[in-house]
Amino acid sequence: MINNINEDQVKSCLNWLEKWVTPIGTINKKFGSYKLKHIVEEGEFGETCHKYVSEESFIEAASRIGYRFKDGYFNMSFKKILVDPKQYQAFYGGALKPSNKSGRIKWDKMKGWKKS
Repeated sequence: MINNINEDQVKSCLNWLEKWVTPIGTINKKFGSYKLKHIVEEGEFGETCHKYVSEESFIEAASRIGYRFKDGYFNMSFKKILVDPKQYQAFYGGALKPSNKSGRIKWDKMKGWKKS
C-alpha cells in the first residue's frame, strides 16, 4: 500500500478534502475511498484535471488531517458538496437532483443546475 502513495496526489487530495468535507463523529458509509478518489481526479467543479490519484494517496491525505478510516469509509460529512451544483454533478454523476429544502439550488430541465 505504501508504494502507491505520491506526494503530489496527496496534496491534491488535501486541497479537495479541506474545501469540500468536514469531520463527523461516526463513519459515513455513503461513499468510500474509491469513489472519493475518483471525485478528486475529476477536479473542482467537475472539470477534468487529467490527474490520476491512487486510492492509497487519498487514504493517506485523509489520515494526515485526522479522518478515521474503517472498511473503506471515513468519518466525513459531504454536506458542503450538496450546495454547489457543479460539485454535486461531479459527485453524483448528475443522475440525482438535490433536495431543494435549503432553497439554494434547483434543477431546470432547460438550463440545468441553477441557484434559486
